[in-house]
Amino acid sequence: MQRLSCRLIAHPTKLKSLPAKPSRNGIGVIIAIAGLSAHLPGVLASMTMIPIIGVPVGCGALTGQDALYSIVQMPPGIPVASVGIDNGTNAALFAVEFCRLPMRRCGRKCVVIAHNSATLGYRRFFMMERIQLSSLRNEQPPYQLLNSLVQRIEDGAVFVYPTETIYGIGGRADSSTVKQKIIAAKTREPDNSMILVAGVAESFTPFNLYFAPAAIALARHFWPGNLTLVLPYNTTSGTLGIRVSDHPFIKLLYRKFMVPVFSTSANISGTEYQNAPDAIYETFKNRADIMVDAGVLTALLPSTIVSVSKNNDIEIIREGILSREDVLAYSAQGL
Repeated sequence: MQRLSCRLIAHPTKLKSLPAKPSRNGIGVIIAIAGLSAHLPGVLASMTMIPIIGVPVGCGALTGQDALYSIVQMPPGIPVASVGIDNGTNAALFAVEFCRLPMRRCGRKCVVIAHNSATLGYRRFFMMERIQLSSLRNEQPPYQLLNSLVQRIEDGAVFVYPTETIYGIGGRADSSTVKQKIIAAKTREPDNSMILVAGVAESFTPFNLYFAPAAIALARHFWPGNLTLVLPYNTTSGTLGIRVSDHPFIKLLYRKFMVPVFSTSANISGTEYQNAPDAIYETFKNRADIMVDAGVLTALLPSTIVSVSKNNDIEIIREGILSREDVLAYSAQGL
């Protein structure tokens, strides 16, 4: 029985060189995901005679039409095929059938290449990995599962994870590419802000936020926990919402990982949040890379959101699990 292997490359620059043509045990076909980089299949075709399947992705102002036309208008003799916009399934099936041809005509491997702007497109070829939180918590040294998860997050994976109240979707917060992936996965407006979550307060140091006395008092008392602080930057305009979580998964993750992660509810924008892990998985199985499954979470009020200005002014933006009275009482210690 022949076996087809597939290699995923998240950005074309990661591929140091392409073989000149298919080989018996080498690459038989390339799937090129064309998002805002509409020309990607053509660029790859200039580098090799390996057949290329171009998949236009519906993003940008032209919603993938530019990528589609760029692919189908290749000059005669250029080995580039195309499928419809966002039709990664047909591309994958085509690649499988192509690589089943006699070995004298093609190789046995498929390479999927995507530019950052098309990451949602290439993810549609693969199902989101589902990891049980209990497996992570019960793991013994050398912690291969946790180490693998951390490595993937460091490399830019978007993941669904449990918090004290609901499931969130996020990724490393120092990457604009990861942020765009999350926005695409949720189909949310780009200008909507996302809070950051970490396991320790020191993780927020690189963001250069200003902690007024009231913010320091609140953080000392309620962190880790269900308090989100909205703080101004030290030297630039704008604010950022941050929280130190006490959830077992976050505490486990931050044994190995010190970068804050984006945190926004695990639902498609404009739709109702569902607490059932199976429902969340079905929603994001082709939109995110990993899901950490902690079962059905106990229904709780959301975190309380408090803004503290440089002038030490306090505004309770959202009263959640922490009451207004508690917030005002402990913030008074910093007045």
